[in-house]
Amino acid sequence: MWKKTLAWNNDSIEFIFKDQVVSIEESIQGDKMRFRATMKNGNQIKEVELRMTIKTVSEENNNPDREKKQEYHEQGSLLDSIKLEEELPDDPRVESELSSEKEESVEKMTEKREGHHVMTEAIEVKEPDAKKKRKGSDLDTSSEDLAAIIQVKSRKKNEIEAHLLMSIEVIFEDAFFGHQGNDLFDPEIAAITKFRIKKSATLKEFLNTVAKYTRIPVEKLRPWPLLIRTNQTLRPSLVEIEDEDRSMVDVAENCNPWTIFMELLKADNDLRPASNELQKRTLATFDENHDVILFFKYYCPRTGRVHYMGHLYLALTTKLNSVLPKLCDLASIPTDSELILWEEIKPNMLERIEDTNQPLEQILEELMDGDIIVFQKDPGDNHNFELPTAKDYFRDLFYKVKV
Repeated sequence: MWKKTLAWNNDSIEFIFKDQVVSIEESIQGDKMRFRATMKNGNQIKEVELRMTIKTVSEENNNPDREKKQEYHEQGSLLDSIKLEEELPDDPRVESELSSEKEESVEKMTEKREGHHVMTEAIEVKEPDAKKKRKGSDLDTSSEDLAAIIQVKSRKKNEIEAHLLMSIEVIFEDAFFGHQGNDLFDPEIAAITKFRIKKSATLKEFLNTVAKYTRIPVEKLRPWPLLIRTNQTLRPSLVEIEDEDRSMVDVAENCNPWTIFMELLKADNDLRPASNELQKRTLATFDENHDVILFFKYYCPRTGRVHYMGHLYLALTTKLNSVLPKLCDLASIPTDSELILWEEIKPNMLERIEDTNQPLEQILEELMDGDIIVFQKDPGDNHNFELPTAKDYFRDLFYKVKV
């Protein structure tokens, strides 16, 4: 802080500046005073010029109400802070430094006098040409300094975004097709669509964003969070979507980023009987106590490849043999084909499903949303396949060494 006191006609005027004062010019001639100061704030140069005139009025003509000091300038009272407009210089290096400076230079002036009435003629706040006033040393900013400034700004921006925003990674079913390994996709190569939204945004607002992106009505979308199970598999799980006014940070249970499988409703995904036409056009209410979503893969021993076939909604009481014709249709094989079914539990662990005439809740141990069933045609005994069953295929995959 810089102070300057001037004596003038038995009065004294004190100037207080927050910025560094580079030079001062003052001129007092009788009842007129001119004051000019040049200040520096970082790489910014400012000039303030003040002209004042002192006048004396007789006591009888002086209104007592006017005894209080009154100070004016062309735009308002001097008691208000003089606000200097910050104009960024042309040099981009200097601009990067100045953009982070939020405080403005404020000049305050206090006058002490006895019996005189002071009026100001004008106050001019001038911004000199930054290129002329700036010294050569001010421009001597190294590339390392510039990189450091950019890094600091980037870090601050990331901190603000991390506090206010959350990232949602969306996997669509297209990413499952062609996958030859365990689970439904490879996180390292799968196509992931990322959304950045406010943590305070509601589930409804997020689904509307996805609906706009996919051009699919929001009533035909259902998010399934992808969770890592205790056996280290990554599978879809249930999330309540009926309460659409919940905040996303609450829906995601503070997971950031939140990774989900976004289901797009298809008419053939729901094998439960539809009670009306509306149910055929919208996502039916998913009852976590009575329904399950299962994913299906088809293994072809002739080609030695696995093919993703899709997912189905099934009631827990569904007998698996009632679904077999549908599976044959998905694999484009004869509907009367004799099938072998496996439950994919984890890498190198497939368990054969022996009795398909029992309800799902009795066939599959620890039945959960996101379980995977692998099916294939029975190769019989007289085959010449290198990997005749899906179990052979996944065992070979587990022990295969990448070169």
